[in-house]
Amino acid sequence: MIHGSSASSLEEQKHSKVKTSSVDRGSKITVKATYREDTIRFKFEPSAGCFQLYEEVAKRFKLQNGTFQLKHLDDEDE
Repeated sequence: MIHGSSASSLEEQKHSKVKTSSVDRGSKITVKATYREDTIRFKFEPSAGCFQLYEEVAKRFKLQNGTFQLKHLDDEDE
């Protein structure tokens, strides 16, 4: 799982987390992303790289790229 935060000011914190899991077909993974109360799932090609993952999460949550962080959380939420 990836966890991220975004802040337009020091007082306002926005939280996002993303979880990835394997997919049998090809090398795509399923990404599960949560931002505040919204959760989305999408397929992602890991070879596209970390920057593209940030772009995809930003696009889907309508966030400005560079205003949030992604952090990986494992199955034990660590």
